[in-house]
Amino acid sequence: MRISRTMAWMLWALVLVCAGSVRGQGSGGSGVSGYATSMTTITPGAWTTLDGRVINTTNEPLDAMMVVAEIANRDVQFTRWVWVPAKSTLKFPMPFMTTGGDDVKYHHSFDTEVRVVAGIGGGVERDLWKGSHPLRVDDGDSPTGMYWEQGVNGPSDLVMQLRSAVQRKGRLASFEGRNRPFSSGVLGLASVPDLVIATSSELSVSQALAVRQWLVQGGRLWIMADRVRPEVARLILGGEWTYEVAQETELATVRLKPRQDAEVVSGPYESPIRMVRMVGGGWEVTHTIDGWPAIMWRKVGDGQLLVTTFDIPGMELAEKAEPQWSRDLMERFLAPMRALPPGAVGG
Repeated sequence: MRISRTMAWMLWALVLVCAGSVRGQGSGGSGVSGYATSMTTITPGAWTTLDGRVINTTNEPLDAMMVVAEIANRDVQFTRWVWVPAKSTLKFPMPFMTTGGDDVKYHHSFDTEVRVVAGIGGGVERDLWKGSHPLRVDDGDSPTGMYWEQGVNGPSDLVMQLRSAVQRKGRLASFEGRNRPFSSGVLGLASVPDLVIATSSELSVSQALAVRQWLVQGGRLWIMADRVRPEVARLILGGEWTYEVAQETELATVRLKPRQDAEVVSGPYESPIRMVRMVGGGWEVTHTIDGWPAIMWRKVGDGQLLVTTFDIPGMELAEKAEPQWSRDLMERFLAPMRALPPGAVGG
């Protein structure tokens, strides 16, 4: 099926509000609204998640059904039921997949339409709220997911710097704070092929299980062990986390030694570099510092796990001293860029 250029890649997103308390509201303003946006780009033919949100400012709870479909192909719809307490905002991952064929020539972005509709029980649908939001089309260079502490720029700056070193765009999909809390289901991670955890914040059991399921299914996970608590890594990996912290130390000079090449020396530093010295086995250790593991890898299901044990300033300065090691690291860690349909325009 060919989709006309004027209708290409527009979405129709419909929130059906079914609560009796909402049916009685006036048409001027119901106190209910909703939308579905995306923190990442949309890849044709691949599952992703939109950030669904329903806002209920009324004094009664409500049931709502979000339905998402492409305007050009409304026969294919994606739905999710949610329950929204009174005077609250519910945020949830909304599954979605574009259905256009390889012959579709898509553009930098496409529009979404979101409607909140009431009056279903009486047989008459009535718009309570309507809005639109553009979504970007993927150009094959997917963003890296980041779980980090709000206001601490070090992890994000480093990842964007290292992505740039391997000719990748500086795109990040951040999980932090109230705007986009970390997902408690694997569905919420579907839109990121690689993920960096760089925070001392705890994960719930459901969040850790979501990360593990995503990893086993082919995700690429980077744990910055100098920032992440060992119990969080253990919660994600279970028996496959075979390393323990032997000592925390500070380094005036970083001597990063690959298995075969000459070591990369950076420093001395004005402020010492944090490092956690770890002991264990069963991993591929590619780099050491003073004989202790600094960069190590492990295969988990169909996924790839990367663990680093020294702090970000040391990585940044070591990358400036000898950039090849960081390029090798990122080329191995990042998911390959996807091939685009013939004639597609990058986002």
